[in-house]
Amino acid sequence: MQELQTQGSHSSPQGCGRVGCRTRPVSRVCRCIKHCVKGKVVITQNQGQSGPGKSASVQLYSSTKVDPSTGEGKLSRRAYLRHGKSKKKDSVKTTVYKMKLWVEADFGTPGALLIANRHKHKFFLESVTVEIPNQQIHFDCSSWVYPVDKTKSERLFFSNTSYLPGQTPPALVELRKSELVSLRGDGTGERKEWDRIYDYDFYNDLGHPDKGWQHARPILGGSRWHPYPSRGRTGRPSSNADPLAESRGESMKLDIYVPSDEQFSPAKLSAFLSNSIEATVHFLASEAKALLRDDSSDFRSFDDLRELFSGKRSQAVEEKVAEKLKKLVPYDLFKEVTNRSKEDTTKFPLPQIIAENDIAWMDDMEFARQMLAGINPTRIQCLQILICSFPRLHTHAVVEPFIIASRRQLSVMHPIHRLLHPHFKDTMHINALARNLLINAGGILEQTLFTGEISMELSSELYKEWRFNEQALPADLLKR
Repeated sequence: MQELQTQGSHSSPQGCGRVGCRTRPVSRVCRCIKHCVKGKVVITQNQGQSGPGKSASVQLYSSTKVDPSTGEGKLSRRAYLRHGKSKKKDSVKTTVYKMKLWVEADFGTPGALLIANRHKHKFFLESVTVEIPNQQIHFDCSSWVYPVDKTKSERLFFSNTSYLPGQTPPALVELRKSELVSLRGDGTGERKEWDRIYDYDFYNDLGHPDKGWQHARPILGGSRWHPYPSRGRTGRPSSNADPLAESRGESMKLDIYVPSDEQFSPAKLSAFLSNSIEATVHFLASEAKALLRDDSSDFRSFDDLRELFSGKRSQAVEEKVAEKLKKLVPYDLFKEVTNRSKEDTTKFPLPQIIAENDIAWMDDMEFARQMLAGINPTRIQCLQILICSFPRLHTHAVVEPFIIASRRQLSVMHPIHRLLHPHFKDTMHINALARNLLINAGGILEQTLFTGEISMELSSELYKEWRFNEQALPADLLKR
């Protein structure tokens, strides 16, 4: 591993005037750099993306020493990223950089850091660890850092030490305030991918009225007829057919705006795309097989059904389906799908029950078991003991306004924020994708549920009965 190199760390023939000082002054006030702070920076990226290299730099803010000229903590010299040690797992590359920062002897304890990304691509900053005498300070970042030429500012991160507002060290007070203000925005304009702004909006992006009245859907939220939790504001232009509705693109997108702190990590994104690609490839294969039959609406026999799991393929038909698919999915996803469809692994996995016995489904016991268990066969047993665990939340939509409110009102340094953050992880990104693929007009929910296009209206009716104080025990069980 090569270390980060500090700008201006070489000695200069012109010192500050003190006897024996050979360092160059960095401001009007003499600052003799004497102390070395070591640490490491961990960055993850998706396969095929170039690293930030020397285009990224790190600076530290002191939490104990105030710079009189700024009212903020003292700021260290810059250190630039050089070559680090990388390792790959699946399609994610993790790079660890060692760093060495020179600070003043009275710099104190680091409490925040600045990351400047002057590379042309974003990168995911996992963590930064700083070592000072008798102490190790950790910065759990877990966020995307976008190029400075897009964000127009460097990215600020605070250490894992929590402070109530009244207990914030004086050197971090102004940084804490300015960070919160920047996250609130002004409620105007269209949000860009690199923005970090949390604001509220209604569910006015489910329909696509510009494509015709049959694609229009009522706005959920903001009225007593269709109450609904708020979502994160994207600020896209209004629809031409309905000024109250937000416009949508012609094809589904996976890159809808969510603040960078809420976006999937490279590992999560890789897993999501992998599952999406596999599902889309299966769709491509099944559609191609359907076109090979005279009547593509139904399976005419169990032989037709088994054909779905075979490796037989028709290049001409698959190309025809691919042309249709190209109009529906983003180009990057389409490219991955076409590449994956050329492999032998694109056929559907053979169900275990058929793999063991072709006619096992005809057995009365097996038939009853599948009817009771649905698509996830299992034995139904009475619960004997309540196991302490951390089950997934079943309240994604109603949690989103709490995420937005906490981001706008609670600093990441606040202890309550740190307690809530694990429960909020990935929720806004999941909801954003759901609005584009799952619950939108003509989406998966409308195509699979018997309630069809009124599915979301029905969920709004259910939300009328939702109460926050009934979500905990014992009220939750009593209401059920």
